[in-house]
Amino acid sequence: MKNLCRFLILIPAIILVLSSLSVGNVSKASNVFNDVDSDFWAKSEIEYLHSLGVISGYEENGTTLYKWNNKVTRAQAAKMLVVASGSVELNVSSGTFTDVPTDHWASGWVERAVKLGIFSEDNENFNPNANLSRAQMSKIISEAFSLDDASAAQEPVVFTDASQSEWAIGYINALYYNGISNGSNNLFKPLSDVDRAQFAAFMSRALNDEFKLAVSTPEPAPEPDPKPDPKPDPAPEPQPEPEPSPTDPVIAKLVVKEDDLNVRSGPGTSHGVIGVVDEGDRLNVYNVSGDWVKVDFNGKQAYLHQYYVTFLDTLGDPLGVPTATAKVTGAYELNVRSGPSSSATVVGKVKNGTTITLFGGTGDWVRIDHEGLPAFVHKGYITVDVPTPEPTSSLVAKATVPSLNVRAGVGTSYPVVTTLKQGDRVEVEGLDGYWAKVKTSNGTIGYINKTYLKLINTSGHILKDRVIVIDAGHGATDPGASVSGYTEKAINLEVARRVEAKLKSVGANVKMTRTGDTFPSLQGRVDFAYKNYGEIFVSIHANAIGSSSVTGAETFYDVQYNDNTTESYHLANEVQKEIVSRAGMYNRGVKTEAFYVLRNQNIPAILVELGFMTNPNDLAKLTSSKYMEIYAQAVYQGIVDYYSIK
Repeated sequence: MKNLCRFLILIPAIILVLSSLSVGNVSKASNVFNDVDSDFWAKSEIEYLHSLGVISGYEENGTTLYKWNNKVTRAQAAKMLVVASGSVELNVSSGTFTDVPTDHWASGWVERAVKLGIFSEDNENFNPNANLSRAQMSKIISEAFSLDDASAAQEPVVFTDASQSEWAIGYINALYYNGISNGSNNLFKPLSDVDRAQFAAFMSRALNDEFKLAVSTPEPAPEPDPKPDPKPDPAPEPQPEPEPSPTDPVIAKLVVKEDDLNVRSGPGTSHGVIGVVDEGDRLNVYNVSGDWVKVDFNGKQAYLHQYYVTFLDTLGDPLGVPTATAKVTGAYELNVRSGPSSSATVVGKVKNGTTITLFGGTGDWVRIDHEGLPAFVHKGYITVDVPTPEPTSSLVAKATVPSLNVRAGVGTSYPVVTTLKQGDRVEVEGLDGYWAKVKTSNGTIGYINKTYLKLINTSGHILKDRVIVIDAGHGATDPGASVSGYTEKAINLEVARRVEAKLKSVGANVKMTRTGDTFPSLQGRVDFAYKNYGEIFVSIHANAIGSSSVTGAETFYDVQYNDNTTESYHLANEVQKEIVSRAGMYNRGVKTEAFYVLRNQNIPAILVELGFMTNPNDLAKLTSSKYMEIYAQAVYQGIVDYYSIK
């Protein structure tokens, strides 16, 4: 089989480096990365690549981390393989891919990788931020190191799950027969994402024979010795088996969000468990029925609960954030398809005149959210809303407290030049941290702490540049409420992320107290809002109580300590109205409570309880992707409504 011929031609200089470095020397080196322990399975390979300059770490709080568990994106893989080849990034004047513009950090690396034949240029988009699956990894490693995948495809297939990515069997076999990968328990997991440790190991084995794995050709199982015919036994009771692999067309893909997720033979917990999948595993989606997703698992029809997965389009990309809105204008009923092609499966229709939200796309096709799944429509049948370019938002402000000092300079040490009453309006000429330079109605120029002003845009979107703090309650070791395997922390974060995307799409300056499974302290959340010059604070939660009959949504604000009581009430009221209306929740009302994150700050602050996890009907909504989107839209619209109150 071919081995390193392409790299040997391209990089004679690296051979000198390789010959002067032995595996033993690398493994004896002191720890380069603080998060790679001395007995970590890929320590030698990681430090080997680091010694060649192929990989580097992250400097955080005086330590160097490799973050070996992070997933590898396509852009990162392109850079690492180009650096390993001894090549440099290309000077790009005109990019090949629409989603990798010339000012993208990876533009030169991606273009060089294409020139080297590591990646193809067949598609309009490169998808630089998409995670690299193990099947995709097998292809680019094979291409980069000129492994003979055609010959490898004729060898016995070692991995029992290789057929999940049938197109990649030759590449997967090439890795095995070249000592680059031996999988785990006869599984390759072609649909799972590659992490940084795995990718480092694969590259090191491809670069240096001393890292290669032992290879053994699979032998057929021996024929059993003939035995006399046994006496016939009674026919056993038939046992139910999973149905064969679905014959329906693939309408989407998914990626699993948690380890050890049960795969069931039918759509419900009453059906038997036929296996498990882990975080990062990817599967094809054939249908969604209620909360259950029909998938193909090891050649059998199976089901996963959609709460534990993220849906991807058929290209393997997530829905992403909104990029525009459009109206269907060119067809009475526009076909919605599973992929960006007229030959892709029709998964639904959108009527003429319907306004849809776009999430990017490829070529003549744009991506939309269709009943919770990423899907595509042809842009020839829609009219994209192109807003008139707005100048930088002009600002006015309204005093939100009864007596507000206007000072001669930035800071409380400056003398008071005038005083505003609650509701008085001023023009805002500039912002500096928490201080606003203003002009009063009589022409007086002065400075006010913006905590006590409601800033209102007079041009552009009402939320443009507004500093909005979104707090996903609980996190990490504090799961909040836990019911039937669902955790409040996960619900809070998912809704918060969706709110964030909606706010950012209209130009808001969104600050998230957490973006992953972490736990900022309550004081840490308050401090975060202050340090980021927050203008409003919205904390998202789900409720729980001892009785399953208690239901509904409620929103809290503080009247004891927070100086912005009136504005907090208006914000709470608008958000509560939207949640009740849009999600069909029982209205438990707007209530006062001195929660820590409300009472310890003075900007308008609210805490939203979306529903009760202990109520079956509420829980069904809280764990539904469809309703998570509805909740997020409600919170977003409530914020818009609040700022629209002049």
